[in-house]
Amino acid sequence: MGVQLRQNPKSLQMKGVIATMAPDKQPPAPRMVKRANATAIASPAATLAALADIYGRIADMLLERIHDDLRHAQALGQHLDWVAARAQMVASFHQAGDCAMTYICASPDAYARLVPLVELTAQQLTKRKNLALALYLIERIDEELRLV
Repeated sequence: MGVQLRQNPKSLQMKGVIATMAPDKQPPAPRMVKRANATAIASPAATLAALADIYGRIADMLLERIHDDLRHAQALGQHLDWVAARAQMVASFHQAGDCAMTYICASPDAYARLVPLVELTAQQLTKRKNLALALYLIERIDEELRLV
């Protein structure tokens, strides 16, 4: 059947019976995936600092795009206003310290989802400098934060 029963030596009552899977019936060990980025963002303060840097870099990209193409200046200006407001808010939370991250995260596991998004956004800004992708990713970051 694949199940082994053994008595718990600490307790001789019926509750002391332990059921384990036979070694040949156990599922394979979960596969461990290591991130390619060795410098993972560890602390909430570092996450907020990286996020503030991302907002600054996206604002610079928007300003360059406005300067290069004045036909779309109004739409790009609205994005720039939104990014600037978020950058200012993140900077104020960064000044407040680590406890601010627990306040602005929408749920307890939001920080676990936030860190990879921040890392991915920083990586994409460094590699591609794709403005549309960067704006999409910071919208996803906003969903993890209470900045919406």
